Amino acid sequence: MASAAAHEPMSAILFNRIRGSGREVFISLNEFGVELTSSAGAPIAIWLYAAIRIVPNDAIDEPVALRLPHDDIHELQIANLAWVAAITERSPDLLSARRAARWAKIGLIRSASGTRPRQPSSLAPSPS
Repeated sequence: MASAAAHEPMSAILFNRIRGSGREVFISLNEFGVELTSSAGAPIAIWLYAAIRIVPNDAIDEPVALRLPHDDIHELQIANLAWVAAITERSPDLLSARRAARWAKIGLIRSASGTRPRQPSSLAPSPS
């Protein structure tokens, strides 16, 4: 299970891709999804675990970006990899097979959570 720190609100950036700017929000995890609140504590939204998608990105030094399939404008950027690991633990289908293989390759989720994302045998390296 993810660290207990993942249950306390964490700062993230809600980025507007059209404006090219973001604002700080606080995220917390509940049984259904990621709750977003403003810095003043006002509720913004709940992003359901079943709907969240990770934006493919090979850059290790950048925050992990999450999006909803019906929203091409907003992106939730999370710099703390332990939080990303906590979100993926609550939504095992969050990572597609291709993304899981990529993330395992660069070790982001494994190093943050101490666990390895599921990797289908079709993506496993073939014996040489």
